[in-house]
Amino acid sequence: MFRYNTLIVESVCPSCFERTTIKIQFQYGEVWDYIYYINDEIKWGNCDEDMRGKKLVVLDGAGEECEACNEAADYLIFVENDVIMSVRQNQGEYQFFGAEGFLVLEP
Repeated sequence: MFRYNTLIVESVCPSCFERTTIKIQFQYGEVWDYIYYINDEIKWGNCDEDMRGKKLVVLDGAGEECEACNEAADYLIFVENDVIMSVRQNQGEYQFFGAEGFLVLEP
């Protein structure tokens, strides 16, 4: 079974346009089913120390189904200096193939 962390945001569903709570799963930092919100700092484990402190990282996020319409979307999560700063729907501008669910944009 794979572990992941979850980012919870209040936003508008991109499918039904209802305001709702969106839960976005991602794998970055210490992955141990942590719950995060915008402006939270990423927790780190001993195995991930080399990733700590990157200036700008984009994460590949998988949204859970919308509570209103049961549709799901993919998201981009932006982390600056280990703090979750923003999220937006993934429109395919970053390619995560071969990456570990994140891309370092500025070391």
